[in-house]
Amino acid sequence: MAFLTDEQRRSYGTFTVVSDDGQLAGYFLLDRDARRRAIACHGARSQLGYAVQLGTVRFLGTFMDKPEDTPTEVVAYVADQLGHPASVLAGYDAERTRWDHQNAIKDAYGYQDLKGDTWWKLARWLWDRCWSGNERPIALFDLATLHRNCSAPTVSSPCEALTTGCLPASSNTAMRTR
Repeated sequence: MAFLTDEQRRSYGTFTVVSDDGQLAGYFLLDRDARRRAIACHGARSQLGYAVQLGTVRFLGTFMDKPEDTPTEVVAYVADQLGHPASVLAGYDAERTRWDHQNAIKDAYGYQDLKGDTWWKLARWLWDRCWSGNERPIALFDLATLHRNCSAPTVSSPCEALTTGCLPASSNTAMRTR
């Protein structure tokens, strides 16, 4: 993980900049299916929480530890689509349903935890990219966080897959970085 700065490690799974209109529309716009799934949740807080978590996993590649820490601009954008005030999200972090929503989002949209076979498939995909391409480790890390709907709970998950995937077969100490 030496290719990540301390700041990059700290900011993984968080918003570091305010989302622009293109990012909001690209990651947080609720299509008919997403809106239907969110509305099926019981209560305004739960509906908004589900929709915010769906957008954050799309945007960040992981679920946030505290969905209420989502920037106000993002929450307002999603809340407006559901016809709720953004303030209804308050208290969502304390509810058990946020974990249920994460599982429902994984099931509905094909997100997989980055472990077991999924981890090995990602490591193999990265190995292929390392040996046939010329991306720098940080670019590969960014690709790993977005690859195949994998939900990486910590920064170490894609880093470990990247390190494993890019190691030469005869070495356990160096990454091929070109």
